[in-house]
Formats: sequence, structure tokens, C-alpha cells
Amino acid sequence: MYIVARAYLDFVSRSAKNTLSLLAIPDIDLVSLWLLGSVPQLVFNYLGQDCMKRYPSILRWACLGLKKLVRNPVKGFELGIAFLGTTGVIVGLFFAGYQLRDGARSIRQNALSLKLANRVQLYNSDAGLSKMEFEDTNGKLWTLYAKPDTGDATNYCRLLLQLLNTNAAITNVPNAEELYALLGGLSCSPTNPADNLDHLRRAYNYSSQVLDQLHFAYDCWGEGIISSNELGTWIGYIKAIGPHPIFLATICRWHDKNYMCRNFADLLRHELEFDNGGKTNEASCRIIHYFYKEMDDSNFLDTLPYCGEVWHGWSTNAPKQDKRPSND
Repeated sequence: MYIVARAYLDFVSRSAKNTLSLLAIPDIDLVSLWLLGSVPQLVFNYLGQDCMKRYPSILRWACLGLKKLVRNPVKGFELGIAFLGTTGVIVGLFFAGYQLRDGARSIRQNALSLKLANRVQLYNSDAGLSKMEFEDTNGKLWTLYAKPDTGDATNYCRLLLQLLNTNAAITNVPNAEELYALLGGLSCSPTNPADNLDHLRRAYNYSSQVLDQLHFAYDCWGEGIISSNELGTWIGYIKAIGPHPIFLATICRWHDKNYMCRNFADLLRHELEFDNGGKTNEASCRIIHYFYKEMDDSNFLDTLPYCGEVWHGWSTNAPKQDKRPSND
């Protein structure tokens, strides 16, 4: 502020000296000019006494301009217009600077508010999943995190489905697409009432909520709201559930209905087939190949909407997500 005001007074001083040379008036009433210039001099006192001694006040030169206007109206008018124009430009620059500063501050505050709101939504959604688990009095939802100790993919899926339903038509279902179809179809059969599917449907709904939570976390990462390492903490859901047949059936449903984007589907596939160290999870790959082999197809991503950022895999041993090249 001091530098700008000093430059402004310097400009006025030079203009005034030029004006004096044009006027060539030796008999100026200096006392009157001093009295008229005392008010602005008080205003600019904070600039420093040495500055004010070197540069005359604005009103003194305004008086000279008025006197010039009386003697030579044309020249005086030109000087007045130039003076007012320069003053207007400087005032406008000051005003624009303040507006830009306030605008930048508002943008930063809005960005922080948006990040905070998205983080709150993430954790509220996570609390909703915990509430679903708590309200499940039979504890069936917890079986989604079970991992039978067997190397056979068929037996792995059967054992997990038996924890949720005893109907052989369901527990022996061969793939994810048929499992989802049975969730709706059996409710119309008189020999398989709807309550026989209650636990399966609750598990499917829970899995769908997990995918929704993961997709939102993935979107937040793509928008720069959370970091790659923070997204890795939400990917922990994929690692914890693994290739559960209900989870794979949910992914199958989302894939068929375009509920997710291409790069998010690629993230799901990668995190199911690789561990945190970037090594292939052979057991998980066998189960996926058996129960949802479409996920292994080269054209698995082709039908999905292309959006979102490419995820290169997360590892607890690497600060950067550069485990693999993009599939695009």
C-alpha cells in the first residue's frame, strides 16, 4: 500500500512540475495552497514525514490546475481530465485487487468445505454399513467375510452359500449370473417362500452398499479429495470380502446394468486378483475363473462407460501406485 501511494504521489508531483512550467506564475499564494492541502497531507501521514516533504499534497496541485483553468480553460480542462482518469484507474486497480483477494479466499474456503462434506459423507456411509451389521440379529452378514479353508473353488462357493441358505438349488449354483437370477426367481415358487431368500437378499444388499461406498471413495480420489493411500484404506473392503459368490454376483449385476464405470471395474478386478504386495492371488483367481469367468475376459471393460481415473494398484510397500500399466 505504501509503495503504491508513493508511486502515485510521485506521478502527481511530476505532472504538477510540468504544469508549473506551463503556468509560469511566480505569485502563488503558498499559504492558501498549504491550508487547502493540509487535509490530504494528514491522510497520507502514515507514508512517512520524509515522503511528504519531498512530494507536495494532491490538493495543492489541484489548486494550480484550477488557476490554470481560469487562465487557459482548454489546457486546464485537459489536465483535469488526465488527473481524474489517472486517479480513477488507480482506484479501480485497488478495488480489483481487493476483489481478487477476497475471491481467491472464497474459492479456497469453498474447496475446503467441499472436501470436508465429502469426507463426512464417506464416513457416514461407512457407519451405515456398520449399522446394517449390527441390526442383523442372526449375524448372517458377517459370513460375507468368511474364507473357507479349501483349495477347491466349487467347494469354496458352496460352503459360503450354505451359511446363508440351505436350498440346494442355490448352494450348488455354478456362476454369478445364475445366482442373481435365483434371488428373484425363487420368491415366486410355492416350495421356496420368500423368507428362504431373506438372508441372501440382505447379503446382496449389503454387498451393493459396499460397492456404492467404494465407487464414491474412488470418485473422491479421482477428484483429488482423498489421496491414493487413503483410497487404499477403503479398498480394504475388497480384500476383506474377497471373491465371495454374493459379492461376485453383485459385481455381475452392476456390470450388466452399467452401474459402474470402466476404470472402477478394472480396480475391482485388480484388487480381487492381486494382494497388497502386488503379487497374484492364485486362490482368488481360481474362484473368479470358476464363478465369474467373464471378469477374466479381455472385453470385460468394453461395455462399460469410460470415465474416472486409471487405478494402477495399491501396495503397502510402495508410496506410488505404479504396479501395472493401464489397460487402455
